[in-house]
Amino acid sequence: MEEFMQWREKGIAYMFQERGDYSTPNYTMLSYTEAKTKTQQTIQLIGYWGDIVNSPFPCFAFDTLQPCDDITKKTAAQIAEENVAHLFQEITKNAAPFMASLLLTNNLETLATRAKFSNQFEAIYVSSNQAQSIKPVLKLLAAEKATLFVENATFMLLLSNEQKNLYVEKVDELASVAGNWKPVQTHTRQSPILIYHKEL
Repeated sequence: MEEFMQWREKGIAYMFQERGDYSTPNYTMLSYTEAKTKTQQTIQLIGYWGDIVNSPFPCFAFDTLQPCDDITKKTAAQIAEENVAHLFQEITKNAAPFMASLLLTNNLETLATRAKFSNQFEAIYVSSNQAQSIKPVLKLLAAEKATLFVENATFMLLLSNEQKNLYVEKVDELASVAGNWKPVQTHTRQSPILIYHKEL
């Protein structure tokens, strides 16, 4: 709770005491948006427009990937550091060389027509705020035995359990309509990631 409050009050997460006092502002998450003045003049306003309700801790700091005697004695930063290190070890140990591509969802149809992208992706990850982009074009981008990973609404604090259930049902429906993507298992609102395999 202490680390969560630190993040809410000062915007700092994953603090490592040996790495300084964190007094220098981090501007990397700032972006511009259009706003209106009182006189209705359009201006560019700079700020942080991301999520301030859900903390950045669920992605790597809620649980350990390796056995741990007492997780309560570790900080979120320590847990996250160990988890990320473990993930990289597994990638370098078990996986063949791979390339990751960040694709904008507003031009997927165009990308699917290019040989460089057509049927090339063995894994596709879609964040919860882009779930509406699960369309038939994804199957054109996906390799023969591709897997589709969709972020669930599990940690969206403002959603009720009923809304989280509806989200899962909607994603299942979108995946089916988008090219017969089949769930690997029965999804629930507790599943952090919804996983689908491409059906031939």
